[in-house]
Amino acid sequence: MPISLEQNEQKNEMRITPKIIIMLLLLGAAVIVAALMVKGKSDDGEIPIVSQQPLSPELSMNDVAEEVPAPPPPARLAVRQENVDAVWGQGDEESVEVYVDTQGTSVSVVEVVLTYDPEALEIMAVEDANSVLPFAVLTGKEALTNKGEIHLVRGISRSVEDGVMGFSGEGRIVSMKIKAKNAGSVRITVDQTRTRFVPSGVSESFAFSGIEDAAFTVK
Repeated sequence: MPISLEQNEQKNEMRITPKIIIMLLLLGAAVIVAALMVKGKSDDGEIPIVSQQPLSPELSMNDVAEEVPAPPPPARLAVRQENVDAVWGQGDEESVEVYVDTQGTSVSVVEVVLTYDPEALEIMAVEDANSVLPFAVLTGKEALTNKGEIHLVRGISRSVEDGVMGFSGEGRIVSMKIKAKNAGSVRITVDQTRTRFVPSGVSESFAFSGIEDAAFTVK
């Protein structure tokens, strides 16, 4: 039986089924993937490996951690009566010493500023014999004329020749002869804002970790 033209067109339309369309799409996708793989090969024929590292890698803890400053070196300063058992009477002269205890720190320069009441005390002499810091910039003898303040700046040689790089230990900086003018309580105070020391080998100065003022009773 002969097939009509209308029947032939219907038969051709029925051949393009959904299954055929899906197969064509899959085939096209496979061709595209293969082409991309060939294009992505490196010069030596190997397919490059995509890095898994993030575009902005996190910084390590060492990079972001704040630097913790080192603690200042320890050293103590004390003003004390040479004879702690002495009883001061009005008009008496006693020795008062300035001591340093470096607490293991090697010290090259010390600046000390002391204040006192010139109506109660009179500085008769400032002596530095056998000082642990023998080199004097300011001897403190200005206190003989500048009433109310004693200013000391003393150091020690850091010469490589003699091997001395600073003083470490406890010792006397100066000794002062002081006359009690009036009866009552008197005090020699360390000005902590201006009293500092410089460790050996550095240029930075530090405040003392401990300060001891001198307090007396004049009878």
